[in-house]
Amino acid sequence: MNRTSAGLTVEPPGAGSGHSFQERAVGDAARSLPPRAFRSLDFANLEDEGIWTRSWVSIGFSDEILAPGDVLPFTVGRHGVHVERQADGGLIGRFNKAQHGGCRAVPLQCQTGAKTKCSFTACGYSRDRRPIARSAADAELALDQYLGLRPERLLPVAVRMFGGLICVNVDPLDAAAPSWRDAAIAVEDVAEAKKRGAEATHWLEFDADWKLLAHHLAAGAEESSGPDFIRTLIMLDSGAPAAATILFPNAIIIRAYGQTCTVVLQPTALGRTLCRIRLGGEFPTDDAYSAALRLWLGEIAPRLSAAEAAQLAARFDPTDRELEEAERAPLRNAAAPAAWLQSVVNEAIRSTPRIAGEAFYATSQTGRRA
Repeated sequence: MNRTSAGLTVEPPGAGSGHSFQERAVGDAARSLPPRAFRSLDFANLEDEGIWTRSWVSIGFSDEILAPGDVLPFTVGRHGVHVERQADGGLIGRFNKAQHGGCRAVPLQCQTGAKTKCSFTACGYSRDRRPIARSAADAELALDQYLGLRPERLLPVAVRMFGGLICVNVDPLDAAAPSWRDAAIAVEDVAEAKKRGAEATHWLEFDADWKLLAHHLAAGAEESSGPDFIRTLIMLDSGAPAAATILFPNAIIIRAYGQTCTVVLQPTALGRTLCRIRLGGEFPTDDAYSAALRLWLGEIAPRLSAAEAAQLAARFDPTDRELEEAERAPLRNAAAPAAWLQSVVNEAIRSTPRIAGEAFYATSQTGRRA
């Protein structure tokens, strides 16, 4: 692979005989991802092309947008999208009005791998805001940044419901085939607490790559797995047994105490991830929900801290030679679901013939490019 000023050339599988960045960063499916796979902008770009623009990505929960006209924004990789509740109760997904915030080109400060706070909040490179209620006082101004005057002209995004989980796929050629078919039981665990509304989703950011958070939240003994899900048996901090399921790429469902804790992961910077945490179950009062949330946050806190520690260990070390990085691989020799997760990430990226300088963007030519 040749590094040029125009971008990083990614050759199709089997092409060429040199050692490309893609080959060195991904390696064989059975190998551990090296530290740079958890901190590199080049690797984040490969993930955007091979994973976020080709998968059913979890973006939130059905009861976050209950009323007609309510909008749930979510940045999927580099793509700003939203899902709107329709008058008939259905959902419609679209790319945002301006993918680059109205900029003629993506500014350099927006190409760093970190989501930025911007006056054009609907941009694919900016940080998301909470769900927008049509009845809110500032709704008209806020929604204009997403919908514009003619939302029917915006490019469509495929939307599907899995239990109470809203998922989107920005690649129309993949949208017809729903994922997680063999994980139906796990998906049904995503219970809705319909009286809670949008504010019931708890947002927390952690200094850890999304892959590390997914692994540590579900680290345990493998029970079953498929191409796009894995279920493990884990022990919570209190010693209580629980079942954890990863719905690839970014939803982790943990079931215990007759309740469900669902964590939706969203990269917000290199080595930093936003966790959208939602509890499902019977909560008769706000106080009961708050108490349950405190319990769950305490139960998973050690796992979240372990992910941050792993991220710290993957930091750049100028004294290490590149060939020795494998010795510091964050998920090297880790328990389930590390091997499964790395294999899925490897395969998704290795099977994506793409030129990173010609990324998948929201244009009239949406869809996969060979």
